[in-house]
Amino acid sequence: MVILLGCAGEKNALGVYLENVELQCEMSQVENIKRALNDALTLSQEELESKRYEDYTGTPGQWDLRILFENHFVPDDPGKVLGDHFYEDIQSENVQSTIRNILEGLTASIE
Repeated sequence: MVILLGCAGEKNALGVYLENVELQCEMSQVENIKRALNDALTLSQEELESKRYEDYTGTPGQWDLRILFENHFVPDDPGKVLGDHFYEDIQSENVQSTIRNILEGLTASIE
């Protein structure tokens, strides 16, 4: 599954990374990604830092949120990076808005 996404507003490193990002995953990975994105919208920075998700094989508790992003969200420019403040950046309004858009697109694509 491939979904192209954008990010608007003032951008931090994660916001820049998510601009025109491509989500790459198998259908079997969608629920894990949706769970992680929902967590990004609802959990505190401290809670997010301690959460672990399934890896690409479906083994639970293997990837933190940052690794999940690195493995499923491919930037349009290989020079883009998640930055040193990933868990702070993910709390920003523009990134939260983009995550909501990703969830909407992901949900619409599997219905």
